[in-house]
Amino acid sequence: YSHILSINRLFANRGEITAGNQKDRVIGEAHFFRAYYYFMLWRQFGGVLLIDRPYDPLHENTRYPRAGYDEMVDFIVNDARAAANILPLEYGPTDEGRITRGAALMLIAKTYQWASSPVFQEQKSPWLGFTDNRSARMLDSARVAYENIINLKHYELIRIAGGGEESIKQEYRNIFLTKNSRESILEVQHSDDGNYDTGFGHKLDRDAAAPHFTGTTAAYTPTQNHVDEYGMREGFEYDKQNPYEGRDYRFYANILYDGSTYNGHVMNIHYTREGNTDVPGEDLTAYGTSTTAAVTRTGYYMGKFVNEKQQINNDDAYASSQNYIIWRYAEVMLDYAEVLFRQDRTEEARALVNDIRRRAHMHDLPSLSWDELVNERRVELAFEETTYWDFFRWGTAVEKLNGTSNPLKAVKIVQRGSQTVYTYSNMNRFPQRVRVFDRKQYYLPVPWDEIRFHDVAQNPDWIEV
Repeated sequence: YSHILSINRLFANRGEITAGNQKDRVIGEAHFFRAYYYFMLWRQFGGVLLIDRPYDPLHENTRYPRAGYDEMVDFIVNDARAAANILPLEYGPTDEGRITRGAALMLIAKTYQWASSPVFQEQKSPWLGFTDNRSARMLDSARVAYENIINLKHYELIRIAGGGEESIKQEYRNIFLTKNSRESILEVQHSDDGNYDTGFGHKLDRDAAAPHFTGTTAAYTPTQNHVDEYGMREGFEYDKQNPYEGRDYRFYANILYDGSTYNGHVMNIHYTREGNTDVPGEDLTAYGTSTTAAVTRTGYYMGKFVNEKQQINNDDAYASSQNYIIWRYAEVMLDYAEVLFRQDRTEEARALVNDIRRRAHMHDLPSLSWDELVNERRVELAFEETTYWDFFRWGTAVEKLNGTSNPLKAVKIVQRGSQTVYTYSNMNRFPQRVRVFDRKQYYLPVPWDEIRFHDVAQNPDWIEV
């Protein structure tokens, strides 16, 4: 809200802006970010307090009601549309990464897609969803919004020319190391030198690194659940004794598994049986002398986003430089495919999904089911922070985010002479604790001070203690 109120002050004083041709850009960006901030609040809290002017609760007694879903949609879309009408389609190199027309149109599409979900229809409280059923109307608005992005003809999938497994893996991985590509719609710009202290670098590579590369955090380790989502290439059948052979090419780009090669190092994520002891391999053995150094507990490390050329050392000032991708064209295609599927235009949806699969040199799906569409999102958008929100808008968060119904799984690989044994189990570092997601967590609690001051209703089942 502090950002929103800053934007409101800017709008109230727009007549004083004398930046010449930059004024439109500043106003357009302000419209986008106010819409984006309200979009994020809406997803987390439902209908919130829509404040569109300078407001100081310390010096005025104005109370705001919680906005209904219809008001939230209209406000976000109107702001995003105002941004799209002002902002250019692209910028030159010195302004790379600024908000563009395409980003504003994507926010409109995302808003309608979110609002179209069946779980937000026919709700008793308007700030928790529509009191009637507007799913079909929102869905059709989403369709038009995604078509507006596609019709810009400005974005495209980065094609992969390679024909072999190694080449496809590297080219696909490079998509996420290339800054501001033709596939990118919006991404956070990070310093090219990766300077963490004086620039805008980050520590992804260091936090993701395996012990061989002096990694001590193991912050990003894919689960067996996710690994199981990568299907087989045409002509291959799953072999439980060779579980990593013949998988979707994106598996090799996204996942570092036992026996894979990364930066010239063969990943050693298995145990070797010696007598009665399972001796951990190098990438299961904590690096250095720190008692808090960590290794993967799932049996995997992350391959997507990480840069093999990134040096990892003890100098905290210099870290990673990859941009953080918020939206890219593949997500537009998958979102649009989902909208079409829900409108019973399955063949059109299948064509979009197959285009994405062909980019990764995967065979076409002969038909398309809902589960296959969901799985394609999980594979193509792996680790891009879409799944969590997908669970919310599909109404599956209680099932998917609870340890009892969907436990996180890991693999333990043990070599016993010439035999390799794969054991799959639930992760149970703390057996007495089970991952819990309560239904009330679909919406977080509005701060109680705001509830009292504005005299508005709290989200269901949250109690002040």
